[in-house]
Amino acid sequence: MALLHLKEEDILALEIVDPIKEGESFRSKEGILNVKIHLNNHTKVNIEMEIRRSHSWGERSLFYLCRVFTEDLSSGEHYDLLEPCIHVGILDFNYLKSSGFHHRIQLMDARTSARQTHE
Repeated sequence: MALLHLKEEDILALEIVDPIKEGESFRSKEGILNVKIHLNNHTKVNIEMEIRRSHSWGERSLFYLCRVFTEDLSSGEHYDLLEPCIHVGILDFNYLKSSGFHHRIQLMDARTSARQTHE
């Protein structure tokens, strides 16, 4: 809520996407937990936490964002039914190799800096 400047009443539902999975022994224990938040303004927020450094984090997070973006659209439905999505990656490493702990990345026109809006 703090990161996206949300109020509790902005949240319609919270969904645990993947259950926690345990390994065969304590040393191999692995937890996978993704959280999806549905907002009252028809926006979906996907939250993923990652502790292992991944050189393909950008591609992977874009893939997950696209999956969340398209998951509710069925064959034959109009694309204007797609809802805006936000992907939040909480990382235990600096993927961008730049200063700061918070980065906001958007898809936009590189020449005009115009973003595609859903208005």
